Amino acid sequence: MNNMFYKLGNEINNKLFPLCEFYKIENIRENKLNVKIIEFKSFENLSYMLDNCNSLYNIPDIVGFNNKKINDLSFMFSNCNSLKALPNISNLNTENVQNINSMFLNCKSLINLPDISKWATNNFLFINYLFYNCKSLLEIPDISKWNVEKAIDMSYMFYNYKSLKNIPGISKWNISKNNDSSYMFEIVNYY
Repeated sequence: MNNMFYKLGNEINNKLFPLCEFYKIENIRENKLNVKIIEFKSFENLSYMLDNCNSLYNIPDIVGFNNKKINDLSFMFSNCNSLKALPNISNLNTENVQNINSMFLNCKSLINLPDISKWATNNFLFINYLFYNCKSLLEIPDISKWNVEKAIDMSYMFYNYKSLKNIPGISKWNISKNNDSSYMFEIVNYY
C-alpha cells in the first residue's frame, strides 16, 4: 500500500467519502499512505476526509485546494493519532468555510502545523475542538490576525494542549458573538 493513487470522484451531495473508510485502508501496515488527490473542483464538503486514519503518520502534499466552493473542513484530519506532520494546507481556500470544528481533533502525535495564519477566516462559525487533544503540538502559527468575529463556538479549541508553549496573539480576537468558549484552554492529566 505504499504507492496508492486515487482520483477522488466518489461523492454524494458534494461530500467527500472518508478515505480510510471508503477504501478500507484503516489498518495500514506500512504506516504511510501516498495519496495523490488530483482535483477538488466539485467538492463543497471535505469533512471527515481522513477521519480515523489512526495508523497514518505521513500525508504527502495534497493538490487542488484552491476551490472556492469548500464550506466544511470539520473532522478533516481527526483521529489521525499517529500523524506527525500535515501536508501543506496553507493554500487551502477557506473564504467560504464556516465549519472547522474538530479539524485536528485527537492528532496526538502532531508536532507542528503548516502556516495557517493567512487563511480567510471571516466566515468561520464553528472553531470548537479544533486542536482538541493535540498534546504533542509544540507551536501554532501566528493566528492573531484571524478574523473570528462571526465565530459562535470556540469550546474545547485548545483542550489538552500540554506541549504548546505559546498561543500567539489570540487576545486580539473579537469574540463578541461567541456563545461558547467553555474548556477552551483546559489541560487534563489523565491521558
